[in-house]
Amino acid sequence: MAIIFEIIIGLIAEIIIQIIIEGLLFFGFDSLAGSFKEYKIANKYLAITGCFLLGGIVGLISYSIYPHPIVKSTFFPGISIIISPVFVGLVMKKLGDVRIKSGKRISILLTFLGGAVFAFAYALVRFLLTQSK
Repeated sequence: MAIIFEIIIGLIAEIIIQIIIEGLLFFGFDSLAGSFKEYKIANKYLAITGCFLLGGIVGLISYSIYPHPIVKSTFFPGISIIISPVFVGLVMKKLGDVRIKSGKRISILLTFLGGAVFAFAYALVRFLLTQSK
């Protein structure tokens, strides 16, 4: 009887885990796609989540290419997590404004929030990985 109970519980747990993983993958891919959709029609929450995921993925890729801190700060380690998103957000906003003035559409990546979230995730992933060495 215990063996049957163990098998049933194991199957239920495996099914639940697979459902959760598939849901997360769907949410992740939908979020990534949202970050490239036109800003006015994209779901803002999914698009921002996509910017975060995209920044994290790019941070991971850049770490695999160059696994050392880009700028080493002894005074305040991790300063790039604060400063980079602000500057990248401002630059991306400016690029988005230029595209809008020329009559082109923009994605959420070309807004201050989208650029800042992307840069924050990128810097955070690199910081966490370089600090773990």
